[in-house]
Amino acid sequence: SVTKALGNLARKGLVEVVDHDVRLTAAGKHLAEETLSKHRFFERLLANAGVNAEVASKEACRMEHCISTDSFEKLSSHLGRIQDSLR
Repeated sequence: SVTKALGNLARKGLVEVVDHDVRLTAAGKHLAEETLSKHRFFERLLANAGVNAEVASKEACRMEHCISTDSFEKLSSHLGRIQDSLR
């Protein structure tokens, strides 16, 4: 199943597989950074709302994959404006 997953990622241009080495492409690195940013955002948001850290991390992992980049940017911008208005 790992070989199949790596093949799928390679076909999408996200990784390069050479012998036993796997490297992220520029597109793969961008997607990984974008996903990590979403994860950290949701993890902080949940933790700040009082959710247990372990639960927040697990739920952030699910949330990061189901929200589009456009919706995420709008949500984070909106929440940032709300936070700024409370200062």
